Amino acid sequence: MIRKRRIKSKDKIKPNFCILVPVYNEENTIADMIKSLNESGYPYLIVNDGSTDFTTVLVRSFSKWYIDYSKNKGKGFAIKTGAKEIINKGYDYVLIMDSDGQNSLKDLSTFFTALKIHPNARIIMGNRLHAHKSMPLLRLITNWVMSVLISFIVGQRIYDTQCGYRLVHKDVFKLRIKSNRFEMESEMLLKAGKKEYKIISVPIKCIYHKGRKSKIRPIKDAIRFLKMLRRLR
Repeated sequence: MIRKRRIKSKDKIKPNFCILVPVYNEENTIADMIKSLNESGYPYLIVNDGSTDFTTVLVRSFSKWYIDYSKNKGKGFAIKTGAKEIINKGYDYVLIMDSDGQNSLKDLSTFFTALKIHPNARIIMGNRLHAHKSMPLLRLITNWVMSVLISFIVGQRIYDTQCGYRLVHKDVFKLRIKSNRFEMESEMLLKAGKKEYKIISVPIKCIYHKGRKSKIRPIKDAIRFLKMLRRLR
């Protein structure tokens, strides 16, 4: 259940949205994130994608609204599962956030302001590359190459296509996105671009923690991405 709160005047500029957090084995970060979400008063849904560490206990203990299942099925599957539940609850927008502490709730106002200026935008992407000093070099190069490639295919300039922090209109989830792993986030942009949906970017903080290992597997994920491109063609 989502606790209802009195709507203040400043809340009127906010869209009808719910935060979606897909999570897999993030026992070191998820507790702090759930605490921040609870304190924010914003509606949110945690999708626990078959975590095998202490994440499951933390999500079940502190989340106000969550979905979990025992087998890991991929970030894309978790996003689609959560988005379906959120849209069924009557929300128009799904605001996707990563669960590893890279995203800040303080950037929400940036998304809302952008939507107010571009009300016909269907995806508003976070852009970390405007201030990328803390981003690992390999990740920076990969993001830049992927962003150039996807922007070329889509026909719209998207500065950081690999950013998981994005505000997505419910219409985008009607596009039959098939991918279930990390490449799902790219397929979402490609299909939205094919549909000629407007995609814009907003600057957000780039937060990286020392010693943290990425869950992205360059070779396997690159192969999945190429297969996805071939399937879409």
